[in-house]
Amino acid sequence: MGRNERLAAAGELAAAMAHNVGTPLTGVVGHLQLLEEEVAEPAVKERLRRIQGQVDRAVAAARQFLGAARPAPLRTPVDVKALLGDLLLLVSPESERKGIAVAQRFAEELPTIAADPNQLQELFLGLITNALDAMGAGGTLHVVVETGCPTGAAP
Repeated sequence: MGRNERLAAAGELAAAMAHNVGTPLTGVVGHLQLLEEEVAEPAVKERLRRIQGQVDRAVAAARQFLGAARPAPLRTPVDVKALLGDLLLLVSPESERKGIAVAQRFAEELPTIAADPNQLQELFLGLITNALDAMGAGGTLHVVVETGCPTGAAP
């Protein structure tokens, strides 16, 4: 039983480390892409591409590790507005690079929710980056958070 508890603790630590490494690297990727567009010198562009390749490898390794070591979700109070605000700042280099405006509209009185903040962050980051990828260049990404069900939807 003690061995199982140690393995579970090691898995939780591994997942936290993979998440804490992978999330900041995603922001680094966006900034590297912006720098590559701003630089004219071919040798510097090549160095930035090499850096980007290594960062991409690290992100992939962190995601793979996170998937293998993911502990059971822990439900804690999460401020969705703050979480989304942080993620939108994280992806801002990519949206700026593509000329995509981000419009945010959050309900006035958003309650905290009981959820796993790491899983929510992964979910929202995936949705946001997929939307930015699908948009191409230009346009507006609308991020809207409301309480309750949309009109006509079942509760």
